[in-house]
Amino acid sequence: MFQPGTLRQGVSQILACTVLALIGLLIPVLLLACGLGITLMMAVLTNRHTAVHALTVLVLSALLAVWFPGALDTVMILLQFGVLGLFYGLCFKNRVAHQKILGAGVVMALLLGGFSLAVAFLVTGQTPGEMTAAGVVTGDHPELFEQVAEITALLMPGSFIVSAIIVAWAGFFLTAGILRRLDYLRSPGPEFQRWRLPWPVIWVLIAGLALTLVGDQWAVYPLAVAGKNVLFVMVIALLLGGLTLAAYFHRALSGPRWLKLLVLVGFLVCWPFNLTVLALAGLVDTWIDCRAWYERRGDKR
Repeated sequence: MFQPGTLRQGVSQILACTVLALIGLLIPVLLLACGLGITLMMAVLTNRHTAVHALTVLVLSALLAVWFPGALDTVMILLQFGVLGLFYGLCFKNRVAHQKILGAGVVMALLLGGFSLAVAFLVTGQTPGEMTAAGVVTGDHPELFEQVAEITALLMPGSFIVSAIIVAWAGFFLTAGILRRLDYLRSPGPEFQRWRLPWPVIWVLIAGLALTLVGDQWAVYPLAVAGKNVLFVMVIALLLGGLTLAAYFHRALSGPRWLKLLVLVGFLVCWPFNLTVLALAGLVDTWIDCRAWYERRGDKR
């Protein structure tokens, strides 16, 4: 598969993928960053060479990872993020419509995540909620374990969907950005600051509220659980929408760099309140398209 002149590069690529997966496994807080690094590598290799080349690197990385502790988890990390990168690389290479790429990316992330959870359950016999709760150090407070287990079980479906959305969403824009910088993406790419949720998602939010209220009012537990998971997913989606809107106004509004940096520091210091503001901004943006309103207002001046 690798030509003699590219053998050294191929070995470096295999080692890089394996090391990223191992770091993500050993340092959970870096899992998303390392996984997205694997996604980007697979997308770039697909565009620089072929999908077969990238797939070969991914398979050989998985075979190498088998020799390290936590082999199954490492291989699952390579599978989840690597296959998504292959998919994005192929789609951008063949100039598929951006909305279709992102939508299919979310579906693929859900399928890959579900497959990983299924494999983990078959091997360990533990459900995702049990595995998460087992990792909590409770000490002399057994009630903490019960609370964590209850919340984890309640929001497990929503958490699974949210994680897939974040991985697919971040991988999509990062892949587009890196391919454009490497000049592999010749057609206009998706603009992060222009992305917004379509307005019909408001009905999804309303449905989540209705299910939650009905379920809690008449003690219909399945409806209450479904509603709370829908609301959880929608809040994260609105946060992402608010983040892109904030990025747009950060570029559009004039002002000294130090002032923009001060605003960013203030956001990080008061992050709980500002996350609520971002979610509300994302909700408003789905309804009135704040970017178009701001640009029309500028044209009238």
